Amino acid sequence: MKLPRLFLLVLLSTLAGCTPAKPREVRLTPREAAHLKEQFSALDRALRDKAVFIEPRLAASALEEDLALLRTAFGGSKIEPLEAWFLWHNGSLKGGAPLLPLGWAVSISEALRERHAIRWIPLIDGRRKKGIKILDDGAGDGFYVDLAPREPRVFYHMLQERDSYTDFGRIDEFVEFIAKVHAAGIASESKPGVVVFDDSRYTGLEKAYLSAKSSP
Repeated sequence: MKLPRLFLLVLLSTLAGCTPAKPREVRLTPREAAHLKEQFSALDRALRDKAVFIEPRLAASALEEDLALLRTAFGGSKIEPLEAWFLWHNGSLKGGAPLLPLGWAVSISEALRERHAIRWIPLIDGRRKKGIKILDDGAGDGFYVDLAPREPRVFYHMLQERDSYTDFGRIDEFVEFIAKVHAAGIASESKPGVVVFDDSRYTGLEKAYLSAKSSP
């Protein structure tokens, strides 16, 4: 059966849009790398001081073969701030590590599996397909790194709000935010293996952070 030309054009256009473009390489300057390292150190201190029950739930640092998988998925591009995130901890151990109320750490392999799985789903917006998940909210949505900008940025997205994205800034800014959340001591272990956050205090911290970022 011969398909109409218009149908073929639409089909080809749709399939082309399902394949994320190769992200540009992102290299950190020595100063930027040092700053990002400082933010991760601050986060480590906050977890040790105020949320000691979370660190044992985090997986070890990504291995070189893990990073190789990431670069292969990006057509050979090296995204240094993103790699630094996974070099800090490559996801969670069994049970999950909640770094935020709606943010469980995911591994490179988990993130790549999702990125591959959603590429053919038309209802999922292109920005989410072009990015890569770093924290899962427990319902399939979560925090992603947008690889399109010159400086990769973190955003939160829910499928129910397809065109609504909450921007959390660069990766170093996002790490700083997570550190402040835990430094405030709003996470607790209600019983072994169950981490809960003070929702009202978290909402206040998040609102203040996002407001400061949106200010000129």
